[in-house]
Amino acid sequence: MSHGAGASPLWRRAALSCAVAAAFLCLLVAPAAGAASRIAFSKGGDIWTVRADGSGARRLTSGSARDASPSWSPGRGTVAFLRRTGDLGGDRVAVWLMRSDGSNQRPVTYSGDSLVTGSSAIAFSPSGRQLAGGCSLGDNWYGITVLDLATRSTRLLGRVRCEGGVISLTWSPDGGELVATVEYGGGGGMFRFDAVSGGQLQEYDGYMYETASWQPGGNRLLCQVWRGDLQGAPHWTMLFRRDGARLRTLGKSQGHPVYSPDGRRYAFVGLTLGAPSGLFVADADGSHVRKLVAGATVGDPAWR
Repeated sequence: MSHGAGASPLWRRAALSCAVAAAFLCLLVAPAAGAASRIAFSKGGDIWTVRADGSGARRLTSGSARDASPSWSPGRGTVAFLRRTGDLGGDRVAVWLMRSDGSNQRPVTYSGDSLVTGSSAIAFSPSGRQLAGGCSLGDNWYGITVLDLATRSTRLLGRVRCEGGVISLTWSPDGGELVATVEYGGGGGMFRFDAVSGGQLQEYDGYMYETASWQPGGNRLLCQVWRGDLQGAPHWTMLFRRDGARLRTLGKSQGHPVYSPDGRRYAFVGLTLGAPSGLFVADADGSHVRKLVAGATVGDPAWR
């Protein structure tokens, strides 16, 4: 039977209804246009976002508080960040949430071990139902903590002995594992934890790891590595397998590299003699580096 000019009106109405329903469903489940290409970062004590082409820079927070370490929820509608208030050296740190346009800013209340007394970073889980952080346990022991946003209570995944606490946190794509980098005082270390049952799975060696970003949908870790033997440019971006095997070096004078949602690019903070010089983007192989934002106070990129 031909479905040309003489096709049944009932068939046409059914097809049109299906098309309208499909389009409406896409509006419900798809992120807002451009949301996936925005990068959140800290600058001058505030949280900003910018598109991946460098356009549309927008400041989300302002005021006397010092805001840093943004993390996007998987749905891209919520940003978590750390807010520091009070005098330096005696400041108070808390986890805050806001919408992606900076509205509805509010603190997160919870019970159990802290997310902030032992960590300068927080990270949403892939499900968006948990936030990872760290707590100080005393005597140079630090705990990796996870907050359940439904119950508003935390649990301890594991403990690490170090001098400066947790620097970065990154979840495996399935949410089953969590990798943390920690500050040793002159160097960094990296550990992998079971995010479901708790417990340490691996301590990485061979390098001084500063930060890590898990490859979306993959089995690799994009890391900032400190190379003290390389004068003038000791900060390198290197790619590792999940088991710690080094695959290749992608760039130098780069800090805090983080993958894009599709894993095809990464954002990083440019470093000139160890000091931040702006926010940059490169292809996943380290090529085609582009500057997005200039400034000596740029840090903490989070791409979602």
